[in-house]
Amino acid sequence: MADEDADEYKDLLNWAASRGITDAPFVGDKPTSIRSTPSLGFSIRIATFPDAGGRGLAAARDLKLGELILRVPEKALMNGRSARLDAELTRALALYPSLSHVQVLCVHLLREIAKGRTSERFPYLVHLPRYYHTASFYSPFEAQALQVKDAVSMAEGVVQNSREEWLQARPVLEKLGLGRRFCTLQGWLWAFATISSRTLYVPWDEAGTLCPVGDFFNYACPGVPYNLPPTAQDTQMREGDLISEEDVDTSGGIEIRDRLRDGGFEDERGEYCFYARQDYQEGQQVLLCYGTYTNLELLEHYGFLLPFNPNDKVHIELPTADEFNPGAVRPPPEADLLMNLFIDYEGKPSFSLLSNLRLRAAPATLLKSRHHLALAGQQISPESDKAVFRWLKSKCEKMLTSCPTSFDVDELLLAVIDSHPSVAEIQKLLTVYKEDFLPSPTENLELLNAPEHLQPVILNELESFIASAPHTETSSTPSWPSDLRLERWRLAIQWRLGYKKIVRRSISHCSRMLDCD
Repeated sequence: MADEDADEYKDLLNWAASRGITDAPFVGDKPTSIRSTPSLGFSIRIATFPDAGGRGLAAARDLKLGELILRVPEKALMNGRSARLDAELTRALALYPSLSHVQVLCVHLLREIAKGRTSERFPYLVHLPRYYHTASFYSPFEAQALQVKDAVSMAEGVVQNSREEWLQARPVLEKLGLGRRFCTLQGWLWAFATISSRTLYVPWDEAGTLCPVGDFFNYACPGVPYNLPPTAQDTQMREGDLISEEDVDTSGGIEIRDRLRDGGFEDERGEYCFYARQDYQEGQQVLLCYGTYTNLELLEHYGFLLPFNPNDKVHIELPTADEFNPGAVRPPPEADLLMNLFIDYEGKPSFSLLSNLRLRAAPATLLKSRHHLALAGQQISPESDKAVFRWLKSKCEKMLTSCPTSFDVDELLLAVIDSHPSVAEIQKLLTVYKEDFLPSPTENLELLNAPEHLQPVILNELESFIASAPHTETSSTPSWPSDLRLERWRLAIQWRLGYKKIVRRSISHCSRMLDCD
């Protein structure tokens, strides 16, 4: 952990102090007045955690569970209420009453960004991320790289919805005279991503609120013991580099969820208040849990993944009624049992999935007298349970074989990307491989660090990625847009690898259950 350069955040902290943002606690019903500036330093401070999410907030002293650690007054928040304080913006929005709360906040954000240094929020806005890796930015190639039907459909749907919302809001942006780059799809996606990944819940606005300083907290995954030191395994930053005042034409996001669980807006104080979710030692990263997410949801809304996410899951389609016992007459399934049909992070079937499978696998002669057992989470008979786990194992095996690449190929692809972390390096690798192709399997293996029989698949994936580059990219194009594509592709591969790990765990679990006497 390293403290951030104070000069880099001096303007932000001074602005925050002028807005009443402080980490000083209350004494009785009144806030303490420990110092006038900066706004942080009593409870938390801005710091960098290279192996645990990047920029975040560290404990400036020992903190206790439930202790108030940050207060952000309503006047510092950015949401629909603050948008209505802008008379010109309010008049423009009145002409388009069908815009959603999220679209209104996107317009509000872009208008403030377009003001540059003249915006009263400039010290905060200049520290917003420059780009995001949320699903709305996925190209067709990157969406297909997810491989799983539901995931591909999610990414493609998000891209389409984002474009439609931009087209609906563009007349307002143009009427406000924001300038061309603030009216582009890329500018809209950046604003949309900012709102999707950084807003906190408030009861009066479905879009949530941007909360200066409060959005520096990194994510803590529910289900992880919080008394453990935070690591890259259970935390992740929600942002990229800092946005510059000259360039805002960047990246994107999705929709809004009620996600904060460690604080909230308190009407009686007129402030957004944050509380320590556990005891922290001085210097330890202070985290917030903003909800329970699968890795696909984290990718969709925030643009990152957790290597260890106990809330991850893989949805399973139920077999047809005749798949186990053709022709058997069965009662209609309970409505509640048709929800939450998945295998969990450990590969075990959920209660609803297992109950449904047991009801389908049991002989009709046993259903009438033992139907209630499945609803109570018990087996109907040892024989029918064997059928359940045989079916689930076969289902998982088919799910793996239906993917265009294997588990081993995905692991090797990630290794290649990690060792060649830019598009230029991957292009060089392909050039060397083609021009200096050697007949020796040993030397070829060393080049890609992969078994000979897997090299054609890996090469095809790498070549497909290079070929997917937009035609506008040339040798003179800055490298960072291409490298953002590479990072999104890496995330897609990382997600599908995690999916396959869960499915493989389920196969192992089924095998163990079938081996039981």
